[in-house]
Amino acid sequence: MTSPTTHPLDTSALRQDIADLVRANIDYLACRWEAKGRPEWLDTKVDVATGRDFATRDRIGTVHGPDVVYGWIQGRGLEALAGHRRWLGEAAERTAAARDLAPRLDDCLRRLGAALERRRAEHGRLFFMMRADTGAPLCLDEAGQLAALPPGDQPPGFTDLFYSKGLAAAGSALGEASWVQAGSGLFRDTVQAIMTGRFVSDQQPMDPRNPVRPVPGRLSHGPAMIAIGGTGTLLQITRDTAWWDAGMALARHIVARHISHGQFNGLQDGDLVEFITPDGAPYDSAGAILCDPGHALEWVGLTARLLWIGEAVIGRTAAVMAAREELQAALHGVFRQAFRIGFNAAAGGICKLADLRTRRVINGDMPWWSLPETLRAAALLRRLYPDQATAAAAALGPCWRALERYLSPAAGRLAVQTRDAAGRTVAVIPACPDADPCYHTGLSLIDAWRALDAARPGR
Repeated sequence: MTSPTTHPLDTSALRQDIADLVRANIDYLACRWEAKGRPEWLDTKVDVATGRDFATRDRIGTVHGPDVVYGWIQGRGLEALAGHRRWLGEAAERTAAARDLAPRLDDCLRRLGAALERRRAEHGRLFFMMRADTGAPLCLDEAGQLAALPPGDQPPGFTDLFYSKGLAAAGSALGEASWVQAGSGLFRDTVQAIMTGRFVSDQQPMDPRNPVRPVPGRLSHGPAMIAIGGTGTLLQITRDTAWWDAGMALARHIVARHISHGQFNGLQDGDLVEFITPDGAPYDSAGAILCDPGHALEWVGLTARLLWIGEAVIGRTAAVMAAREELQAALHGVFRQAFRIGFNAAAGGICKLADLRTRRVINGDMPWWSLPETLRAAALLRRLYPDQATAAAAALGPCWRALERYLSPAAGRLAVQTRDAAGRTVAVIPACPDADPCYHTGLSLIDAWRALDAARPGR
């Protein structure tokens, strides 16, 4: 991978560009929901490149069909709508457009949360794939065909993780204390499952180059990484310092087990290993030690966000400042290594997979979400460590310019899901066919927008 060209950064202009994009994306989402008659599900079944719906009647019974709903999308949508609603209420965003958009988001958020809670009550939980008419769970069978999920107890998975923190965020935004309580309890149980090894990914495989089915003896940092983001959100919502403690435990778990600091032969300090074995060794994936640079950069952003929220909620106490110092080397090291191995300056994006042994790209496809996650990470490192964040600050401009190459005027300037190593838009599904409901893009960019504010001391 080539290094980005450094240009002077106008943070004021970047903040304005970010705000314009965030507003355009969430307004498109609200308009789409209203145009479809304000349904109980959030419908992002759109081909972003063309702006056309892909969930046509001829696709019923497939992963692209109108009869399939994704729990990931609905849970992420709750958190995204709540986060955008909070942002619109801030002084800098109290414009006429914001005053018009805010009640529309409230309406969507309330209807979506109520519908999802009804479905959860009926089935005991939500699922990665569900029937749109009943909420009943679906899966892909061994032949890749849509099928009913076999009955039986299912361990906690990513849908629980996304939905629980989304429900708590929605409850906070709307003043629904019961949602905050229910979301917090479900999230706490899911974090406990992560830390005790009972969590199992419920993601279904939709990209042959990105196999996601659980593999015995292969342990991912992903659940703990995403949970760090939830602990920051719940700390902000509840001001309960138990969430700070939980977030720090998750961050230390990843630092100790997945980040190279001399314990992995042949790897460099700051390398974040995607998978390890139960005894703590890097997992051998057909001769490669895999790193997903986007996931590594997402860990940096979510962990830095926890530190920033901790300062705002708890204060610059000895414990908070010690945590910031404790994590400094890991945060900067992972950012440096992941950006160096992952950023494709020529095509403008971040590759999906690289081999830490050979330092070569394994999967050169570039999903959109890595760029806004990296912008959040870079902006927060620059904010938290102003004297040590040269590499992070230098990445802001190149990442923004790369993200602009994904934006589609045909769909409210949403980002197309995937471009290949040459920069061409390709029909690859990163996780599910539905477009992002402003979760990766909007929430990441709002954090970057806040962190780049020279007048804002914290959150």
